[in-house]
Amino acid sequence: HLVVAQSALNAGQQALAIAELDEALRLNPGWETAALVKGQALARTGDEAVLLFWKAFTEQNPGAERVRLARAKILAKIGRYGEARQEFDALIANAPDNPELRFAVGLLAMQMNDLDAAEQYLTQTLEHGFPDEDLVRGYLGQVNEGRQRYENALEWYLKVEPGEHYFQARLKAAVVLGKLARVDEGRALLQQLETTSDAEKSQTVQAEAQLLREAGRYQDAYAVLSQALAQAPDAGDLLYDRAMIAERLGKLDVTEADLRRLIKLEPGHAHAYNALGYTLVDRTPRLEEGIALLDKALKLSPDDPFILDSMGWAQFKAGRLAEAAAYLKRAYDLRPDPEIAAHLGETLWAAGQHDEARKVWQGSLREHPDNDVLKETLSRFVK
Repeated sequence: HLVVAQSALNAGQQALAIAELDEALRLNPGWETAALVKGQALARTGDEAVLLFWKAFTEQNPGAERVRLARAKILAKIGRYGEARQEFDALIANAPDNPELRFAVGLLAMQMNDLDAAEQYLTQTLEHGFPDEDLVRGYLGQVNEGRQRYENALEWYLKVEPGEHYFQARLKAAVVLGKLARVDEGRALLQQLETTSDAEKSQTVQAEAQLLREAGRYQDAYAVLSQALAQAPDAGDLLYDRAMIAERLGKLDVTEADLRRLIKLEPGHAHAYNALGYTLVDRTPRLEEGIALLDKALKLSPDDPFILDSMGWAQFKAGRLAEAAAYLKRAYDLRPDPEIAAHLGETLWAAGQHDEARKVWQGSLREHPDNDVLKETLSRFVK
């Protein structure tokens, strides 16, 4: 019955496959292999049917670890993290010495932004003998960085030994040194890091520029990127980064030249169109030219909240408040970013919707009390 079901699935005969699997499970009710294959068959009608079947199966067969694990992975994939966590916890209870399960739950906790639980499970992963210790150390560095425990994060990143994960861990360690106001140490770490490809060279340059940018040393960041581009003038990531730094420094001619070169090199680079369009809209009189570039960016990436925000701000600049509000509300629904909130609030205010504007601003300020753009916008309107 199982073999017939698998052949039926390969032939696209879902109903026959499910009927054969039901017969296999009637003959052997706890057979995990048949339950997993039935999940594959049901997946063709959507995740919910699979989840319901596997839930019923694990309730009748509590020791069905493979089915429970498969269900947990689908739940995590579709963002139902709480239910996924319950399944992983049940798996750990049945196999307390299994480091792979603890690792999976640790990653899930990271996705849920439950960093306390993530640290707990990832630490236990090391204690139970997970084979790839450096992978876990890197994640523990990320967890501590997310909790702003930068000394601990640095310690974990520096524990990663030479091998598969070493390069990325060193990049992250350098960034953390910058957050600890040890910028020159971070730069030295990057300059000592051996690279084996052009991509790795670009990443080290980007990391060094990020260190300098976050320290407010924009001219130094610009110099680092310019030096690298002199050797690799077609490096797209470096062109984009220098364009953004140049905009900060008021070098709009460099910003435009770098972004147009990037667009020529990578015609599908939506964020290059977006950055150039937004710069023209926000910093020059070339409003309609900027809007045309933003329209191209939206065609390439129609659901990107940052591109929607740019287009909304462009419509605001053009005096089309209804269109601006529609773009900005959609952007804010997709990503409640404080700078999007600043633009949306200003548009609502201009349209006379002062209470709605205050609601947007104050809600975002509670989540992002230190955002300079949001605070500056509020200072202009709310006394």
